[in-house]
Formats: sequence, C-alpha cells, structure tokens
Amino acid sequence: MAAAVAAVAETVILQQEGDLHLLIIARDVAIRALNSEQVFGGTKEKGYNLALNPQNKLIATEVPYQSTGESSVRYSQSAMLFGGIHCHLRSHAPMFSHDDVAILSGFYTRHNFIGNNGVADPTIPVHIVVTNQGIYAISADDHVSIQKLLDIYSNKDSRKKFINDIGKRYDKLADENTLLPIGYLQNYQKTFLEFLKENDLNISLYNANDDLTGWTKLSLNNDSNTNTNEPIIKTNCN
Repeated sequence: MAAAVAAVAETVILQQEGDLHLLIIARDVAIRALNSEQVFGGTKEKGYNLALNPQNKLIATEVPYQSTGESSVRYSQSAMLFGGIHCHLRSHAPMFSHDDVAILSGFYTRHNFIGNNGVADPTIPVHIVVTNQGIYAISADDHVSIQKLLDIYSNKDSRKKFINDIGKRYDKLADENTLLPIGYLQNYQKTFLEFLKENDLNISLYNANDDLTGWTKLSLNNDSNTNTNEPIIKTNCN
C-alpha cells in the first residue's frame, strides 16, 4: 500500500502518532454517524470534511446541510482539506460515483500537504463513502492518475463519456422498473474496479470491516482460472 495506510489517510500525520490516534478516532466517529438506516433513508446526503489546521491537528467537521443534496456533498475548499467522508442514500448505487472519483484530483490540487512538509503526495488525499452495503475508501496511487482525472474533466467530451460510462454500468445492477440498486456487494465492487481499469486509473479501493478495526484492499483477480468464482482479491491492510 502507498506510504502507510493511504485508504484512511494515516500518512498525513504518520510522524505524529498521538495525532494519528486522534485521526483514526475522528474518522471512525464520522463514519459511524453516517452508517445508519435513518441516514440511508434520508432525502439528502451527509458528509464530513477531513482537514489539518496550521498546528497540524486533525479537524473533522460536518458539511453544512445547505451544502448537501440528494446525490451530492460540497466539501470545503480550504487548502487544509485532504479528504472527505460522505454517505450514499439507499436509492443510489452503494459505490463511488464519477464525482466521488474526480474529487480526488480536487483534494490533491488544493491541499497544502502541511503534514508532509509541503511535499505533494497523490496517495494522501482520500475519499470515503458509507453505504448500506459497506464502507469504502479510495486513494490515487500515482501522479499520473491525478493528471488523468484533471484531463478527463477539463474536456467536455471526455467528461461526458466518463460520467455516462459509470452510470450505465451501475444501471445494469438496478431494477429495470424502479431503477433502484439491487446488485450484490461483489457486483458493485467488480463493476467499479473494472471501470477504473478501463479508464487507466491507478486508484486503490479499500473496504472497512463492520467494526472499523481493519481495512482490506480490493483488486480484480486477473487469473482466468479462478476469476469466475473469485473475481475480487482481498488483501488485509493491517
């Protein structure tokens, strides 16, 4: 895994173990606040900003209600922000959307990397989604993928193709009448990983266990002898 545990952004304050402990606590509190049937059944998404203040201390703040929508969360534009946590309503795919992926480039370009001595590192920005099927995190593996996202979204045609591509993939896992998501957990994991691969994006996907004591990296199984029954490779990050 990149640096330390990029999936949960511990790398940001790796050298300060006291603050690292606080980051993990704050992250888990925010995740648990979003991980409820009441939230999943709501009318608007909810989210938390993950940032570092000038003293290199973690700030986890709830995104204001007016900055959220039925399928959107507008995070802070502060240079201190290195990531975010948000939920998906039950009516939406329980996996990252195109905007959820693209925002990694926004976190990267705006963040001041104060916890990394000002040195930009693409593995530090992190985005976490809490869904009724699981809790996931993504982080970029390299600068090339960050630039790829910037290039895609700077061109109208490539941006439209990117958005439609992932949308069509998730639609295949939805009820044809209600359009509500009905796919199994592994279906969404595989669909998302295939989407990343086919768009040449080196972005890692992680899945938290139920009690948030550990994370697992999810990867496509490229072994044709086994990938039919086991399409996803799971690697323990602890």
